[in-house]
Amino acid sequence: TGLNYGASPGGSLGGPPFNNSWNVNLHYRAAMSYITGSHQMKVGFNNAWGHHENTPYALNPYSYVFSNGRPLQIRQWSIPYTTEVDVDADFGLYAQDKWTIGRYTIAAGIRFDYFSNSYPPQTVGPGPLVPGRNLVFDEGTYDAVTGLPKPGGSPNGEPVPNLSWKDITPRLGFTWDIFGTGRTAFKASANKYLVGLGTFSFAETNSVTSSNNPINRLVNTVTPDWLDPNGDFIPQCNLAVLTANGECGPVSNPNFGLVTAPTTTYDPDYLKGWGKRNYNWEFSAGIQHEIAPRVSAEVSYFRRIYGNYTVADNRAYSASDFIVTSLAVPQDSRLPDGGGGTVQNVYYYAGPPRADDFRITLADDFGKRTEHWDGVDVTANARIRNGLTVQGGVSTGRTVLDNCELATNPQLAELNVAPGGFSPLFFFAATPLEFCHQNQGFITQVKAFATYTLPRADVQLSGGYQGLPGPLLVANYNAPLGIPFKVVQIIEPNSYGDRMNQFDFRISKLFRFGGTRTMVGMDMYNLFNSTPVLTENQTYGPAYRSPITMLQARFFKFSAQFDW
Repeated sequence: TGLNYGASPGGSLGGPPFNNSWNVNLHYRAAMSYITGSHQMKVGFNNAWGHHENTPYALNPYSYVFSNGRPLQIRQWSIPYTTEVDVDADFGLYAQDKWTIGRYTIAAGIRFDYFSNSYPPQTVGPGPLVPGRNLVFDEGTYDAVTGLPKPGGSPNGEPVPNLSWKDITPRLGFTWDIFGTGRTAFKASANKYLVGLGTFSFAETNSVTSSNNPINRLVNTVTPDWLDPNGDFIPQCNLAVLTANGECGPVSNPNFGLVTAPTTTYDPDYLKGWGKRNYNWEFSAGIQHEIAPRVSAEVSYFRRIYGNYTVADNRAYSASDFIVTSLAVPQDSRLPDGGGGTVQNVYYYAGPPRADDFRITLADDFGKRTEHWDGVDVTANARIRNGLTVQGGVSTGRTVLDNCELATNPQLAELNVAPGGFSPLFFFAATPLEFCHQNQGFITQVKAFATYTLPRADVQLSGGYQGLPGPLLVANYNAPLGIPFKVVQIIEPNSYGDRMNQFDFRISKLFRFGGTRTMVGMDMYNLFNSTPVLTENQTYGPAYRSPITMLQARFFKFSAQFDW
């Protein structure tokens, strides 16, 4: 079943199933405005500081793994240990100004952002299966590059590299009352936005911070084989001994409970300085018009341009390590246009495994990577006096990706094997070189909402509709190529599955008693019990495109709200 016998509830083949997380957050901000009617000026700042601790645990430091009812392995955890990180600053300083001159309004602003994190002194003590462990990670006790403990705690050590990013971003907006009637407006904007790092969500999950913490390089899980020749389902061995003993084989990694040399390092120039954060520029232009009193329509165009991508250059491999070939695409009605043909320039690695040596830096150091999105929105809004409100619109857009300069750089041959520069040993589909430029085509969403209040009856009826595109079609083909990596993306991602059409409905009744109000309602979701596929199997084979998740079946919800 994929579950461990003796595991904590919900435990699966992996790390400990539970954790205690402690977050300390301090947010503060201030702003000052100057307003004269036609002129509005504002300056302000915001900042956040925090500390996060995370301690994984289980009811036992081990669990059992079976295959066909027979003992196979024991999964051991080097608990307890605690990972700590500080966010020293998540700071923003801004100034903005807006002037209205006649029929024109011009707004401009500028923002300075600064983000910094670090790691406090950390200690990892003994555990049930690592009784002799005593690791101290503090300034002067470990190497700043490898994160490995220094014998005797050299006084020349430095903290593990931390983030220190600074950015300046502009905001620009323009509005024009075209006819001077206040009913038709042209609006345009150009704004640059940075990826939101947050106080802890980023520090916990984003590899640029977590990989630098030496505690995150602990070997926390090992799996010694368990033979159980007497068939009593009891491992007669000492699990704290890492070599073969009794019924147990040697552990899968002799560094169990210790810190190993990093497989990923970062370009120091990437971790500090100006203009390193992921960003996107957003440009927009549109016209909004009042068709009649309380009835308006708007047409807008948007363009987003993304930047500051990174690559993980695996320096353990070079271009000469890879074989380049073409691959026949199977004939199959489940593939776009029935499949067939070939995909060109498929890279694969057929040699023995090597120790990874990732170096993460900005992609611009190797070549240009682009991603942009273009979209058009058409919306309408009507609020009729008799209690009827109708809103709706159509949104269509497309994403265009281009990775060709990176994909053709001989220093980054492994990027053709696994997107993003992951090791060829990772189970990701290789992207043929001919798919380095992808136009994913226009996808369209339709949404509408209406509500109506029956006069005198205090009954409100409302309904909503959304029509969304189906899942992006991907085909990961287990190709007859080199081992250990042979999964290839054989179609260009620009086709989609069946659309989702969902209708929701609500009816509610208001009861008044003296000075109180009681609203009783019933919501009906997926009214027509539509069954579109939301996600599907992307591995090409007998189960290709089999549904994995579908829209939740029709269901009802009853509610009541009492106000006094």
